[in-house]
Amino acid sequence: MDRLTIFFDLDDTLYDRSIPYERAFSQFFGGRYAEKLPQAFDAVIHRGYEVFTDAHTGKISMEAMHVYRHQTGLADAGISITPDEALRFQALYAEQQRHITLSDTMRRVLDLCRERFAAVGVITNGSVGSQTGKLKSLGMERWVPAQLVFISDAVGVMKPAPEIFRMAQKAAGGGPCLFVGDSCTQDIAGAAACGWQTIWMNRRGEAPGDICPSCTVTSEQALLDCLQTIADTAQG
Repeated sequence: MDRLTIFFDLDDTLYDRSIPYERAFSQFFGGRYAEKLPQAFDAVIHRGYEVFTDAHTGKISMEAMHVYRHQTGLADAGISITPDEALRFQALYAEQQRHITLSDTMRRVLDLCRERFAAVGVITNGSVGSQTGKLKSLGMERWVPAQLVFISDAVGVMKPAPEIFRMAQKAAGGGPCLFVGDSCTQDIAGAAACGWQTIWMNRRGEAPGDICPSCTVTSEQALLDCLQTIADTAQG
């Protein structure tokens, strides 16, 4: 039986993006609105998804996307900011994302994958500059070869389109693949449509809807345990 190649999503899978957001929020607002932080984060992420495709296909500018997601998302949480303030917030958030790190548990996850799986890769939606910078901050070159990094803006197709998963599978040698991601609609649905096994990294305890991953985990430790079981089962 061929060993699985495992691919990971980046944002909210390999690292928790609420951490850099919380730091940017605290820098921007000081001690104000602390009680609204969880709602603000969820709303900003949701609003970002609404315009992500338009921004990355050139229908709107990246600046317009940043203004929309921060201004509208914060408004959803009852916080009013101007467009200029939204751009300043984005600059703080981007700076904090340059300082992201892997948790000790996620390092153990990646060590396990390197040892027990055929190869490790990344499939992520976003701009080349932004996503490459995050991968560098996380030190992902230790586990992931450059030929198994697939960034939507670089390859010209975004998740959940099957083409990006097929590109990745071909680059990995065409064998069976497993995908770990936080988005049911972009990650799990896209990978499953190509016949991949899937693990949903559900950090926020969201409802799954109609999409059924092979496995659902709600913490990095649970992900480690799940992958250990998969590796042991494949070996046995």
